[in-house]
Amino acid sequence: WETLINATVDTNPESFEAIYGGHPNNLRRGLDTLEALVGRKQANPVVLRYGFSLLLLMNKLRTDRQMMDVLG
Repeated sequence: WETLINATVDTNPESFEAIYGGHPNNLRRGLDTLEALVGRKQANPVVLRYGFSLLLLMNKLRTDRQMMDVLG
């Protein structure tokens, strides 16, 4: 979770790798999960809805400057 939180609150990362803790292997679990979902004939709609909800919330958080200041 630490990597996800840091990726959300860092609004000016130095590089793509810096978003995810400076190491591409920090993306492995997410990429493996995405590959499993895409590779299946029918993805679990609950899992997809949860993932998309997280992305939407992250986007809303990034546009709320006051909340970003609170988070650091």
